[in-house]
Parts: sequence; structure tokens; C-alpha cells
Amino acid sequence: MKKILAIVGPTASGKSELAYRISEKIKSEIISADSRQIFKYLDIGTAKPTIEIRNKFKHHFVDELKPSEYFSAGEFAKHAKIKINNIFKHDKLPIIVGGTGLYISSLIYGLFEGVGKNDEIRNELLDKLKNFGADYLHNELKKVDPISAKKYIPAQTRFVVRAMEVFLTSGIPISEHHKNQKQKEIFPSIIIGLNWERKILYDKINKRVDEMIANNFIDEVKNILEIGYDEKIPALQTVGYKEAIEFLKNKISYDEFVRLMKQSSRRYAKRQMTWFRRMKEIFWFDLKIEDDFENVKLKVLKLIK
Repeated sequence: MKKILAIVGPTASGKSELAYRISEKIKSEIISADSRQIFKYLDIGTAKPTIEIRNKFKHHFVDELKPSEYFSAGEFAKHAKIKINNIFKHDKLPIIVGGTGLYISSLIYGLFEGVGKNDEIRNELLDKLKNFGADYLHNELKKVDPISAKKYIPAQTRFVVRAMEVFLTSGIPISEHHKNQKQKEIFPSIIIGLNWERKILYDKINKRVDEMIANNFIDEVKNILEIGYDEKIPALQTVGYKEAIEFLKNKISYDEFVRLMKQSSRRYAKRQMTWFRRMKEIFWFDLKIEDDFENVKLKVLKLIK
């Protein structure tokens, strides 16, 4: 039976680099499992692959939606399944690359779907999000589902809204629904995890933030706002963009913006690792030097053959 390859790990761990090295050796297409790379204009702050890279290696779920459009883990899984089956038909390997754990879990194991979408309740929640902010809605979630509230930070508004929607529709926290759902593999898969010593990873994250800022990240955020997108849309209430908006509104200094962006990125990496360590059957590679990527590539190629 055909299998998919998934490459997971925290931000700045080198997931894309490994995917490109593998793609040079085997016919494949890359499916981005990054919840923000799908949005147009969010380029520098999401470390989106360049046009040159996308011309060399076919990508899916990159630059496809407006920042204001809604895209959930369920929608990702639904559309990714179609793309994967099409990739299989062309005798290519689907490589899932990204750090959004819920996207990857929903694709490989399935997503809880016991409570369907409730447009009326969801619209009410989105109104509250717009009028009162992400912190308010997150505090509401704490009252009814502290387990989910601990899993998500306020900026992860899609997940917070969905968790509230499930509770208000069913009267049962989504965390309880998840406990009762049996994990079943939908796509046979090989999952590769990239793990760095914390100090090295944090140094890599700090360096990436410095590079983003040097590459005019502030101008990117300013441009998105000037186009007319509301600063409160979920896509902009995420790591980097949220801090940049605070700086542009003169609420924090430049130095504070840089410090907070690095801090938020490191905290995000920690949450990613917490998520991935809960997933089963991940082949973890402990990395210490850049040269290890070549060794990992060779080992992964053996696994998928």
C-alpha cells in the first residue's frame, strides 16, 4: 500500500530543507501543513517557500487564500486527501511538511467530526472575537473547557472558536469528545521528527527572526494593513504579525518588538514539540550539526523504499 511521508518538528528546525533534499532524489510533491502559509501576502513572517523553490518543487496549500478567509484543520484534511490521491495516481510521493500539529493529525488519523458546524453559534463567536478580542474568548473557553484552553493560546483563534462552538452546540467540551474518539490511521504514513537541543534550536529561531526583520518583515505587515485587512483577523493574530502590529501602532518600542517576536517564536516551538511528542510512531532524529541533514536524508530514503 502506498504511504505518505510527513516531516514534523518545531519552527526553524529544517523541515523544508529536508523535504527539498528528499525531493531531489525521488518524484514527489510537497503539501504544506503550515496553517499560515496558505494565505497570500504572509510571506516573510511564515518563512514561505520562495517562487523559485515552488517552481522547482511543486507545493500545495501555499499562497491560495486571502488572509481574511477561513481555513480549518478539517478543511485541510478534506482537501489534502484529494491532493494526496491525485499525487499517488502520478506515482509520486506526497511529502507533508509543517509545524501545525492539528493539521497533520487530522490528515493521518482523522479529525473529530462528531459535532457538525453550527453557523449561527460560530458567527456569534466570531463577533465576540472581533468586538472583545482573542483574550476574552480564550477566557470564556477556560470556564467551560480548561483542558482545551491550556492546549491553545489566545492567538490560536480558529481552534478556540471551534472548541467553544462544539461546547455550545453539544454541551460537552471538545476535549471530552477527543478522549472518546479512537485514533485510526487513515493514510499509512512514515512520520519523521526533527529534534534539536533546546539551546541550538532557540539560537536558530532567534537568527531566523533577525533575518525576517532584515528582509523587511515590518514593511510586509504594513502592506497587509494598508491593503485593508483588519488587524484582528486570525491570520494576523499570530506569532510575529501580532507583535509587528503592536509596534506599528506605537504600543511597543522596536527593541521590545524584536524581543517579543523572538520570545513568542520560542514559546510556539515549545508548544509544537509538546504536541508532536504526543503523536505515535514518529521516527525522531536528534540533530546537533547541519551536516546531520544529509544523514537524515539517506535514512529517510531507505525508510520509504
